[in-house]
Amino acid sequence: MRIIYFHQYFNTPNMPGSTRSYEFASRLVKEGHEVHMITLRQDCSSRIKNNFSIENGINVYWLPVTYSHKMNFYGRILSFIMFSAYAVKQSLKIKSDLVFATSTPLTIAIPALIIKKIRGHPLVFEVRDLWPKIPIAIGELKSTLLIYLSKKLECAVYKASKRIIALSPGMATGIQSKGIPKNRITIIPNAAERKRFSVPRQTGKDFRNKFLWLKNRPLVVYAGSLGKINGVSYLVHIAKTMRSLDPEVRFLIAGNGKEKNEIISLAMATGVYEKTMFFIPPVSKQVLPTLLSAATVCTSVIIPIPELTYNSANKFFDGLAAGRPMIINYGGWQKNILESKGAGFVLPYKNTDQAARMLHSLLENHKQLKAMERAASHTARQFDIEVLAQKFILTINSVK
Repeated sequence: MRIIYFHQYFNTPNMPGSTRSYEFASRLVKEGHEVHMITLRQDCSSRIKNNFSIENGINVYWLPVTYSHKMNFYGRILSFIMFSAYAVKQSLKIKSDLVFATSTPLTIAIPALIIKKIRGHPLVFEVRDLWPKIPIAIGELKSTLLIYLSKKLECAVYKASKRIIALSPGMATGIQSKGIPKNRITIIPNAAERKRFSVPRQTGKDFRNKFLWLKNRPLVVYAGSLGKINGVSYLVHIAKTMRSLDPEVRFLIAGNGKEKNEIISLAMATGVYEKTMFFIPPVSKQVLPTLLSAATVCTSVIIPIPELTYNSANKFFDGLAAGRPMIINYGGWQKNILESKGAGFVLPYKNTDQAARMLHSLLENHKQLKAMERAASHTARQFDIEVLAQKFILTINSVK
C-alpha cells in the first residue's frame, strides 16, 4: 500500500526524541509498503534538499513551519494550523491508498480527515495522549470555544477512523468512552529497543570517566522533555535532600523544554546546581544507550494530573531496555508493571524528603539494585520493538 503518514514531530535516530514512527514506518517499508511521512522540519542539515529526504526507505517531507516548545499556547495553535494547511497541500501531490495519523497534537487529525474525505481512503489514527483532556487538565486550554472545537475534532477523527491505535490501556478506555467499540481499538504501547540498548558494560564506564564529578558515584538519570507536565523540579527537591543523606549521589538531567531555565534556577537556589545535579543537552536515540548504560537508576516523572498516568513514556521503556531500575512518581499501568515485575518502584509525589530517603535506601542496597536490573531486562522483552512493530504492521494490513 501507499501510505500517507502524518506525524508532526517525526525523528530519526540521529535526532533527540521519540523514534517510534521511524521504527514502525521503516518496518512497513521492509514489508513492501510505500511510506510518505509528512512532518515538521527540525533537522536543518544540508543533507535535506528542497525539504525532502529518504530515511531508511521512508519518503520524508519536512514542512517549513516554525514551531518551538517555548511558544505560548496560542502560538503553538497557530503553528499547528499552519502545519495542517501545508500538510494537505503536500499530500495532494502524493498518490496514496491509506491515511495514517499520529497525535499529538490533536490538530494532526485535520489534514488526515481532509485527505480521507478527498481521496476516500481508510484512516488509521494513533492516540499518544488524550487530547483535549490533558491541555484542559493542566490549564493550558481555557477558551470555551477551543474546548468545544477540540472535543468535536476528537470525536470526528475517532468516528472516521477504521482502526485506532492507543498507547496504553487507559487511553483505550478513554477512546471507548467516546462511543468507539473495543474491537476497533488496538493497544500498542511504546517499545523497548532491546537490541539498540544492548551495549558493552565498558560503554557506561567510559562515559562516566569523562566527567570528574561522576566517576564511580551513584547516578540518577532523567532523559526527556523539560516541559510543564514533566515536573522535573520534583527531582531538584529530591536532590536537595539527597545531598544531606549522601553527597556522593549525582543527578543528570538530559533534555530541553520550556521549563528548563526555571529548573536550573531552582537547582541554583537549592544549592545542587553543578554540585550534585548536572545538566546536558538532549541526546539522540543513537547516543542515549551510552548515557543510560552509565546510570544507576533511570527516572520518569510527571506532575500529579490523573490523565497523565495514562501516558506511555518513552523514557520508561528506554530505561527497561537498558536494564536499569525505573523510578517513577505516578500511578497507573506503568506503576503496575514495576510492582508486578520488580523492575523499579514508585516514589511519593507530595513528600520529596521521603522520596529521597526511599531512593537513598535503594542506592545503598546493591543486591536489590542487581535484582531490579535483571527484572527490568526481563520486562523489556514484553515490550520488545520487534514484537510491537509486528502488531502494528498487522493492524495496518487489516485495513482495506
